[in-house]
Amino acid sequence: SLLHALEEERREKAAVCHEKQRENAMLEQEKAQLQREMRQQLGTIQIERQCLQHTFEEERRAKETLEQEKAILQQQVECLRQSARQSNERQQELEERLDATTAATEELRH
Repeated sequence: SLLHALEEERREKAAVCHEKQRENAMLEQEKAQLQREMRQQLGTIQIERQCLQHTFEEERRAKETLEQEKAILQQQVECLRQSARQSNERQQELEERLDATTAATEELRH
């Protein structure tokens, strides 16, 4: 029954072939699922990157603004210091004149 043995071998090969086709189909489905997940993750990563870049730009602009405000405040502080020095000098001059005037008035009384 060589014919029977050949038929049995053909059935076994067909079964193996069918099993491999089934495995290939499952692998293709898994591959497609993984590709979908990768595309989703890539989209998420791109959105996160855009958000981070936007945040970075906002922080950079805020830092620049703070640096400008700091420079303005430093100028204002220097102006106030200079004004205070001038006021102190003027006050000292007036006190010296007052002292001189007081001394002269005292001398005139005597």
